Amino acid sequence: MKLKNASEVAFRWECVGYGYKAAFVHKMRAQHAIDQAVPFPKPWRTAIKFAAEVAKKRQAAISHAVKVAGNSVVDCELLGIPRPADVLDGLCGKESGTVVPLVSSTGAREDFLLAAHVNEDVWLCHPGTLTEDGPCATDPFGIEDLVAKDIRAQQYKDIGGRPLHRITRRHPKIDLVALTASNPSAWAVARAYALWKAEEIKSEGGIFRVEQACTGFESNPFQWETTDGA
Repeated sequence: MKLKNASEVAFRWECVGYGYKAAFVHKMRAQHAIDQAVPFPKPWRTAIKFAAEVAKKRQAAISHAVKVAGNSVVDCELLGIPRPADVLDGLCGKESGTVVPLVSSTGAREDFLLAAHVNEDVWLCHPGTLTEDGPCATDPFGIEDLVAKDIRAQQYKDIGGRPLHRITRRHPKIDLVALTASNPSAWAVARAYALWKAEEIKSEGGIFRVEQACTGFESNPFQWETTDGA
């Protein structure tokens, strides 16, 4: 095949680092490839800077941990950012995001969001992170408030002993469903971490599956979505 000025040629960029591998193919006319440099992948500009910074911080964290623990067998890995909502829906369970009325530590009714399924009737749940003025403005779904609940055994019942049906709207104190809609990033972090916590519970007395626990996070910065100006 004879190469002409108008022929389309392809160039492959590749980047390999700790925990990730990325490739990008750029196509252009042969004449353009001669007259100008092959463009560097625009989406990679932020990713490479971030990956380089993470590598430095990771090594610093490991060095510090070795000194503190007095043990060289330590490691530090980037979990990443939460995966997209539709992916988390599939990982956390189809009922994730549903509000259920459960018995609180004081015996009163308290509404919880189902975050991630653990096993059988046990779920990692979230009541919403509240302050005296309402939902926490900076972190309405703090991971420290995630709690494992048996949603059947701990279901709140009315005076007649009948279980209340699951609800998805209004609560006298806080509308949890609306809170997830107005704070999608915070809710995504809570669900991704809930998957980690779920694996911790499943592994009690057994082997902790790190890869399974990390499924809610995307650790490859080349797979992250970037916005203009990033």
